[in-house]
Amino acid sequence: MVFREQVIHQDMAPEDRHDWAAVIGSLASGLACIVALVSLVIAAPEDRRGLPRGKTALACPFLIAIVAAPVLAALLALLKRLAPTRLVVTGAAAGFLAGAVATFVYALHCPENGLPFVILWYTAGVLLSSAIGALLVPRVLRW
Repeated sequence: MVFREQVIHQDMAPEDRHDWAAVIGSLASGLACIVALVSLVIAAPEDRRGLPRGKTALACPFLIAIVAAPVLAALLALLKRLAPTRLVVTGAAAGFLAGAVATFVYALHCPENGLPFVILWYTAGVLLSSAIGALLVPRVLRW
C-alpha cells in the first residue's frame, strides 16, 4: 500500500521538498529565543544579569555531558552494528541525541528554570555532547 504522501515526495525534485521537522524545530527554537529575550527586556534591571547566568551556569553543560555519557555509550554499541559510513556526522547526531536525553533528565533536577538560562546553558550542554560524539565515533567505529 502506497500512501499519497510518499507518492508526492517521490515525484518532487529534491530542491522542492521541505523537511517539515526541521522547519518546525527551527520555528520553535526561534520562538523560545524571542521569549527569552523578551523576558530579559522586561526583567528588573538588577535581575537581568542573573537570569542567563543563574547559580549553576559553569557546571550545567558539563553535568549534561556526564549524564549523556551512558546514553552515548549505548548508542555507540548500536551504531557499531549498523555500520555507518559518515562517522563524524553520525557521531555528532548520536551525541546530540544523548545530550537531548541527558538534558531532559538534568532538567528534572536543576534548580534553574529561567528561559534565558535554559536556552544558553542547556544548549551548550547538548552541543558539548554532540562535539564529544563527533570526536569519539570516528575513533571507536573505525573500519
